[in-house]
Amino acid sequence: MSPLEKVKNHTPVTLEDLNAIGEGIAHVTEYGFCVHDFSMLPCQKHRDCINCTEQVCIKRDQEKLGRLRLQLERTQDQLKRAEQGVDREFYGAGRWVEHQHKTVERIKELIGLLESTEVEDGAVIRLRNNQEYSALKREASALTSNRKALNQGPDKSEMRALLGVGIG
Repeated sequence: MSPLEKVKNHTPVTLEDLNAIGEGIAHVTEYGFCVHDFSMLPCQKHRDCINCTEQVCIKRDQEKLGRLRLQLERTQDQLKRAEQGVDREFYGAGRWVEHQHKTVERIKELIGLLESTEVEDGAVIRLRNNQEYSALKREASALTSNRKALNQGPDKSEMRALLGVGIG
């Protein structure tokens, strides 16, 4: 049974199901699943699942798609309120405009993928966020920057060790 069929039948999605899509531990969210492994801290974005790169959705889960549409309406309303706060020069409102705008764009992107005829039913969808903090990205960037400063190319053994990949 596919993850989508399990969700529709209210059957638990197992660790084997998640391993089949290359992931680890998960908890259920309003829109899909949060997937990560034990090396990470428990969810630091609780209730901000849309802006999290660990959030995955299953194409054709109409219940979750309906929740996303409702969340889009609510977030657009919050964006308008934050913009009014900026107009009235409320302290901190600009940060809320920025956050709500990003959230609206991500919801629209996710809904677009879930409604696309080019994405097959049952597909597992995960949005990226290249701006999201990642200790791995930071370390890889530091290694690359140090190599560039020394006019050297990337050292494959250092990168493999950083990624936990065996050297062979």
